[in-house]
Amino acid sequence: MFKYGISYYTVANGDRKPESDVDVRLLSLGGDWRDGIPLVETEESGYYECYIEDEKDCGFYEIWDNRNDPYGSFSSEYCTIGKLDARGLQNRCIYSNHIVDGAVTTSKIAQHSISASHLDNGTFKLTMLQHEIQNEYRGVGDRTQNSPARIRADQMITHCLIKNTMSIPT
Repeated sequence: MFKYGISYYTVANGDRKPESDVDVRLLSLGGDWRDGIPLVETEESGYYECYIEDEKDCGFYEIWDNRNDPYGSFSSEYCTIGKLDARGLQNRCIYSNHIVDGAVTTSKIAQHSISASHLDNGTFKLTMLQHEIQNEYRGVGDRTQNSPARIRADQMITHCLIKNTMSIPT
């Protein structure tokens, strides 16, 4: 379960004054005000919160409120709850350095969120994502079924990868 909260207040004479009775909602990009996730105010404090119970509902949201329009309007603020999903990724936004320096990892991005359109083709090479370590002695010969394969008897060798690494093999 995830919890998200935001405070609404005005400042007068250097003092914060909470804004109560604001209708605050989280909308997916292109979403409709009526379908937004409502945030509930806690005891007229100007603090609004919601709970996201399913990971499938996590991701990138626009924050909307009814301060300027009774039917809701975009507040110019965004939030990400849980792992970032495809809604929060622009096309060509992931560069190779994001992979290398750990900015883009499986712990930060929801499963199946990244597609080819998100990768910057000019600076991104698939070899930066994953390098497979192969050992010539672990291959199985196509005719003899021996490991290692027999050079004179086998024509092809099938390799089973035993591990992957994120670093470039040297």
